[in-house]
Amino acid sequence: MKPQRGKILVAALAVLAAAALTGCSGTKSAASNASAVSSAVSQSDSWPSVDPSVLALESHITLKKTVTTKQFTLSVPQEWSVSQEGDASSSTAQYVLFDKKSDDMYGGGVMKQEWKAQKGEKKIELPALLQWMLPNHTSISETERLPGFSMDAYLLKVEQEVPAADSQWNGTHWTYIVFVDSKNSDASKFTAYELFFNADFASEADTVKVAQSFKLT
Repeated sequence: MKPQRGKILVAALAVLAAAALTGCSGTKSAASNASAVSSAVSQSDSWPSVDPSVLALESHITLKKTVTTKQFTLSVPQEWSVSQEGDASSSTAQYVLFDKKSDDMYGGGVMKQEWKAQKGEKKIELPALLQWMLPNHTSISETERLPGFSMDAYLLKVEQEVPAADSQWNGTHWTYIVFVDSKNSDASKFTAYELFFNADFASEADTVKVAQSFKLT
């Protein structure tokens, strides 16, 4: 039996709201997230590169609906239901959620996050930054570079392991594409845009195709 859409969206909003409150406010430092950061041991210079144009060729979706916010635009299939959450006037709190009108599946969304070094805190390395941006109870199983975008882009395969009490989310597989913009050469401030999709909702190829339509406004 599929979870009801309303319950899934409520659970999704709770997870994302927690990430927004801790991640975007600047109060969640690398030090306070040490356990998660320690799992990001891969060196970014060893990550393989994958041509996004080749990946997108395997997608069978048609992008007919344009989504516009104060921060970005992107295109999605007509049958996807789109809702915007958070403060539309904020530069960090707003995010977009996707699902399908014909299904009870929570699909994914887009979210902006910012990281800034706090007083006495050193710069953050890219593997740790990517792990820091994710919600709690998640881990990155695979990371690939995606060349050809205006910002540095990374494809992440993410596993979500939520406590058994929230069984609707156990063992969920997610595909993330993260656009990272470093504000200065010493990597003391980053802005990142996360496109994240339930692997049962959108394939890796579909995720890449949507990401190719992403533009800052």
